[in-house]
Amino acid sequence: MLKGDYIPSSNNSVQFSYCFDRSLELSRTIYPSGLRLGLRNPDINILHLLYCVRGYHSSQDTWIPVIKELFRLSSESPSPVKVGSVWAVERPNHGEAVLLNAKLLKQHYSVQFSNLQYATAIHAFLTSNFLSVFERNNLVGVGHSGGGGALIQRLSVAYAIGIKFLCNQLF
Repeated sequence: MLKGDYIPSSNNSVQFSYCFDRSLELSRTIYPSGLRLGLRNPDINILHLLYCVRGYHSSQDTWIPVIKELFRLSSESPSPVKVGSVWAVERPNHGEAVLLNAKLLKQHYSVQFSNLQYATAIHAFLTSNFLSVFERNNLVGVGHSGGGGALIQRLSVAYAIGIKFLCNQLF
């Protein structure tokens, strides 16, 4: 569970390619709840969240209080549905990723970085080997603002994983 000065268990940059000639770095972080009851107790259903957020000049760190609250509510609820982990995927032009991609962003995206590019980043993450089969089968996408739009764009294309999603699209 996220407590105090929680440090994510895994924070890596993942490289993905698109547009045939550019390669951007994608920053993804996993926040595990520490809850593993669903693996031993068939009456408990553990969901894994794919959290896609966007805010002007914000990063996934600004959403840690929301993630903590999700874990708190999940652990205190009598519901058999629990949150097992949250995967946060940043836009390649926000947060830590903007530092990794500064040169390419300046050269090719100085005017606009579209939501379709973020949808491509989400696709690159979902088709990577970061998610286990259990996580893929129990994945819920959560998006806010442009993150919601990018999830919708990504999921509007035929996709092998039957992901469920909640979005708050504000544009």
